[in-house]
Amino acid sequence: MKFSIKNLFSSVIGILSLFVLLLAFIGLIMFSEHNSQKQISILQKHRTEIQAISNIQAEDTALAMIEFQSISVELTHNLATYLETFDAFDPIVFLSTSDCDSENFKIFQNMTLQYLASAKNFIKDQSSKQSKKQYDENYTMLNTMIIDMLMQRISAEHKQFFIREMIVYASVIFGLIFLFLIYKKLNIVLTDIESLYGLTSKKSNYQVRTIEVESILLKFNKSSTAQTDNPKHIDSLTKLKNLQGFIHTFNSSKTYQKHNAVTICMFEIDNYILLKRKFNSEFLDSVRKKIAFILSLHEQPVDIIASLEESKFILLLGRNSKGEALQECERVRQSIADTFFKVPHGEKVSITVSGGFIVKPNNKNITDSIEHTRDILKKAQDKGTNHIAQLRDFAEKF
Repeated sequence: MKFSIKNLFSSVIGILSLFVLLLAFIGLIMFSEHNSQKQISILQKHRTEIQAISNIQAEDTALAMIEFQSISVELTHNLATYLETFDAFDPIVFLSTSDCDSENFKIFQNMTLQYLASAKNFIKDQSSKQSKKQYDENYTMLNTMIIDMLMQRISAEHKQFFIREMIVYASVIFGLIFLFLIYKKLNIVLTDIESLYGLTSKKSNYQVRTIEVESILLKFNKSSTAQTDNPKHIDSLTKLKNLQGFIHTFNSSKTYQKHNAVTICMFEIDNYILLKRKFNSEFLDSVRKKIAFILSLHEQPVDIIASLEESKFILLLGRNSKGEALQECERVRQSIADTFFKVPHGEKVSITVSGGFIVKPNNKNITDSIEHTRDILKKAQDKGTNHIAQLRDFAEKF
């Protein structure tokens, strides 16, 4: 079943967006985890400090009161800090617990204040049995409540950790499945694209599985055989028109008379003689077919593309201006230069083309214009490779 590359990338964007939201959600979970751990830390510190009050030596009442006031300030600060964490925004509402609700905090706060009051009275008058009894009761109740609150928070953390663990595991599994499916789809896309360029090792009857590549193939097959049913006008290797078909198509159509700038560009593979010495004919045939395909990708309905001889290609472009046509030819040249050609069982090589470009004069027939373009191409090759020359570059010759 064929699928659309466009829809595939739309799905990838959607899934990646979902994955980003999931990562953001995990970040919020970690924020909630930090807040909960801070509460546990405060409760542990609170318990340590009330134990420190019980260990104050009361031989010197004034010194004991100074030490008590210092610890009392810390306990009051703990209450304020705990209230801040309790009132802080918890993004993971459904993971939060109601163990330490506002009522529990009020009880915890009141018991702390009662404990501090009884501890102050006891330090001032340690001989009073009533003060001692009240202090012991308040200490036991507050210590017990802190232990209960710690156990509740730890138990809640254990439950929340299990939920967070499941979320992380689900995220990892989801990510792996996503990567596997996307890799599989992208591999199909890559194989389809390689089949266009003749790079795939698949058999010649390979069936493409993407809608866009199928459309390109249909366009290529249609354009390569359009405007002629005469097999003598078709190059057997590239399936483009040959020189005879090129001339016949131009002469049999009046379309080109309507354009202000009918331009011709002839390309030739650079250093083709050296390539013939270095590589076998099978590789060179694949190079010609791939270049023919690249040319077809730039073809418009009014254009004519043909394969000449072994190493040359010719384009007739109907554009609104000479500048537009020359830019199109430069894009063709650059596309070929950016393409790598794979040697069978070997490395990939880069191949370039040079071109000769003219605007067809109205007073010249198509055959003379082709020869004119051929002369410009030869002069361009004398100057170097991988570039396009036009008439004005060699005006002194013409």
